[in-house]
Amino acid sequence: MYGICPKCGKHNADTIVEKALKRLEERFNEADLNLDKKTLRDRREDEWKSTLLAAVSEFEGLGNEIKKYMIKFPLIPKRRNDLRRLGFQNLVNADVCINNWFGFEILNGISPSDKDFLNRMFNKRHLFTHKAGRVDQEYINNTQDASVRINEQVRIKSQEIKRLLPLMKKISSNFARGYDSIEEIE
Repeated sequence: MYGICPKCGKHNADTIVEKALKRLEERFNEADLNLDKKTLRDRREDEWKSTLLAAVSEFEGLGNEIKKYMIKFPLIPKRRNDLRRLGFQNLVNADVCINNWFGFEILNGISPSDKDFLNRMFNKRHLFTHKAGRVDQEYINNTQDASVRINEQVRIKSQEIKRLLPLMKKISSNFARGYDSIEEIE
């Protein structure tokens, strides 16, 4: 459960998300070993999809938790309203906004190819959550993914999850540490 230490005032968001992502990584590694190529493709993909959904949800939960505290900072009304409306499903936009408003980058230290990959994975998560995994024009517009066509069923591969989980740890840590670096006006 998220909270703030009453002694030091530090938020535990980084620790909570790190533990959740570690559990996901352990579950994935076990499934990757046990669900070999002979296992039905659909069963493997269901496991990878579940991991993707959980990983992005953990990050989104982290973002929304930290946002609750950022809203309490001294802000002009427009900025406060913009922050309230900020979502973390569009990772690139969230990174730009947080950097402009608070001076730290969620995507700090992430290569351009990994940023593109994260954007694609967050958008795939959106497809699974809202479009039954079917590609729509919004996905193509958001990702510039020329390898798919509208209404095609997207797939998740184990290699994508292996790449995703360490990146999710990195951006979650960046977000939590960035938030911790903000000095409150007393």
